[in-house]
Amino acid sequence: MGEARLWERILRDSAHKVRYEESHLVLVGEPQAGIRSLLTALQKGPGALGKVKYTELEAAGEEPATGPLLYSYLNVKNIEDEHSEKVAKMNVWVLEDAATSGLLDLCLRPNSLKNMVFGLVLDFSRPWTFLSSLGSWMGIWQEKVGKALSALPLQEQDALLDKVMSYVRSYGCQTEEIPPLAEGVLEVNLGVPIVVICTKSDLCWQIDKSRDYSERLLDYVSRTLRQQCIHCNSHLDGAALVYTSARTGENVQVLYEYLIHRLYGFRFQRPAQILERESTFVPSGWDSPNLIQGLDYVQMPGKTFEENLPPPRPRSLPKEEVPYTEDQSFLAEIQAKIRGQSRKSVNELGRKSGKARSWSPFTWEGKYRKWPLSHPSAAKALSRSSTKTCWTRAAKTRPRPLRPVLRYLTRIYLRVSIHFQ
Repeated sequence: MGEARLWERILRDSAHKVRYEESHLVLVGEPQAGIRSLLTALQKGPGALGKVKYTELEAAGEEPATGPLLYSYLNVKNIEDEHSEKVAKMNVWVLEDAATSGLLDLCLRPNSLKNMVFGLVLDFSRPWTFLSSLGSWMGIWQEKVGKALSALPLQEQDALLDKVMSYVRSYGCQTEEIPPLAEGVLEVNLGVPIVVICTKSDLCWQIDKSRDYSERLLDYVSRTLRQQCIHCNSHLDGAALVYTSARTGENVQVLYEYLIHRLYGFRFQRPAQILERESTFVPSGWDSPNLIQGLDYVQMPGKTFEENLPPPRPRSLPKEEVPYTEDQSFLAEIQAKIRGQSRKSVNELGRKSGKARSWSPFTWEGKYRKWPLSHPSAAKALSRSSTKTCWTRAAKTRPRPLRPVLRYLTRIYLRVSIHFQ
């Protein structure tokens, strides 16, 4: 009887259980921006479910994962219930190369736009690339989302646009009357919530060696990003801004809860944070141009954002490239150098000893003539003690190379003739 009641309760609870659809999170950014580390922190932290495994983008040994469009997922839990289990799945798509932006068409299907959040990841280790990265990726995102949005019927398009506008207008409003939007806010509505995620916020104090000037630069960066998130010309109208750090876990829980809140409508109770610079969090609809005016003291007129935050200079000069030569050519060059050095040393030795370059162990060189060592004139000259006398004697004595040969042949002829007689 008890088992029957237990099964009835289980069936009744499952019948009344709300079923949530799958959602989609698209993350884009530059390579080495920390997207994979952030996603791993979300999976192991707030999205963990005991022994449930997940697709991890960080490969073993810190080797980069292959493929231009990466896929993973997050476990969705009810953030209103501390003991909640998995209620749905959030598909995560990661793209780190703007040249392969055509692959976004695989995840940007028209029927999935209603359950989608777009995340643009910026790297705090390279703050001088913030505006250029925002401009390039938002141009790609506007083109792709506009193409997918135009494939929907007009009623569904209006529903997506009204959903984003009503959220921005009603955020933090405690009265029934919803105030109008501030001037210049949400003039470009794409129908998909946008979150600007600045990773590696633990490195924000390394912008400058002086901490006082670093505070000024951080306020300048925060003011610029907040203006980009609400200004109509940046195509980031109504975007949220959050600083995170996968290394220290800063704002990882806040980001997870905010994503679940925007996708599934669970109640979100985290306040905005702008006082602590490394953990800034500005939800969509909270900020306004009047609030940003409090940071007008950090304006740096006359310079662009990249000029105020220039990239660091390289500490060492670039190394010169050594031209490559084949082994045989290299050995031939060495052999030629060795031969040249040996000839040079022999010539220098000849100059020091007072002899000519054409010196040979089989000849004797006089000042005017060159005699073989077997010649009697050379033998007489070498036997002299004075070199000057030898050269003079050699010059006056004429060579007689045929006399010894004729004498030798005459002797042989006489001996042969006597033998045969």
